[in-house]
Parts: sequence; C-alpha cells; structure tokens
Amino acid sequence: MDGLIVETVDGEPLERDNARTLSKRVFYAGWLFLPWLWAVNVWMFWPDFRHGDAVVKAYTRRSAACFAGWCCLFLPWMVLFMAAGSSLLNASVYQKLDAYRLDLAAWGIGF
Repeated sequence: MDGLIVETVDGEPLERDNARTLSKRVFYAGWLFLPWLWAVNVWMFWPDFRHGDAVVKAYTRRSAACFAGWCCLFLPWMVLFMAAGSSLLNASVYQKLDAYRLDLAAWGIGF
C-alpha cells in the first residue's frame, strides 16, 4: 500500500488527504446526535484502525471510543424505559425518562 493511498474496508483506494478529511468530518458529525456515524467511520476505515495513516487511525479510534460511550449511556435507558417500562419503574420515574414528554419549548427549542 502506497503512503499516499488509504484503503477503505471495501477495498476502495482514497487519497490520503481525502481520507483524512472524510474521517475527521464523520467524527465531528457524530457529535450532532448522530452516533451511528462513529460506527460508520470505524467500519469504513477498519484497515487503518490498528495500523495505517496516523490521522485516520486517530479519528477512527476516537470514533470507536465515542460510539462505545454513547452505547453505554443509551442502552441502559432503552432497556429500562422501553423494555421494562412502567412495570419495573414507578410512574414518576417512568415519566421523567420519557423523551416523548420533554418540554422543548421550555428549553427554547421550537419547531
């Protein structure tokens, strides 16, 4: 593999600068409450996750860490709220965890 080429998981060669830019943009886009982009970033640049271009490797590792952290926060909420529901939690806790009932107007967010 040439030093100016970064290979994606499907074997498509990208120029090093384009791969760095793409990896960086996908990492930062994950912070816009799109954590699945972090998983896509790791998957797309899997060959560089362990050894490869240093910049791409850094952003894919950060993406993996952020995705794992997001899953550690989101999955317990999903299991408690959606799977167990009000049968496990009392009514006041269940309503506080209900994202559907959030008052976005009080936060200054309106559609």
